[in-house]
Amino acid sequence: MRPDIGDFLRGVKKSLAEVVFPTLTDPFALEQSAFIMLALDHVLARWDKASHFCREENRGLRAVLAEAAARLSGEAGLPKNAAGLRDRIQDRLRKEEVEDGADRPYESLRDGNACLRELLAELVGAASGEEQNRGARAFMKKQLEREREWVRVGEFVW
Repeated sequence: MRPDIGDFLRGVKKSLAEVVFPTLTDPFALEQSAFIMLALDHVLARWDKASHFCREENRGLRAVLAEAAARLSGEAGLPKNAAGLRDRIQDRLRKEEVEDGADRPYESLRDGNACLRELLAELVGAASGEEQNRGARAFMKKQLEREREWVRVGEFVW
């Protein structure tokens, strides 16, 4: 499809650089325009990868939560709130399974990840065992690596 998002963003950047920027005289406006063009460079380098990063986060969240739910199911004498958390995790994982697919819209994936992150935060807060926290820490470490890759522009990191 033409123009695609990248074409559109390149057009905006070109207009800023060739039409707007040369006419600016105010130092603050010049500085802000330069930052806007840097931000456009960043978006241009990533717009087509957003779904990939979001999908990877989704897979990681689902894996760590599925493992936690299984572990919570196997523990005897669970506190009442842990059983409820397990049930909410399992419900959300079922919903993610139904919505999953290569053509899942980005917004749906992003919103699903937000729900999964909330459950992970609740799990970490309620986790009583080292095993529960180990899986969450491994996910968080991997997610931090993904986020650093996402914001990296050459040697420049936001």
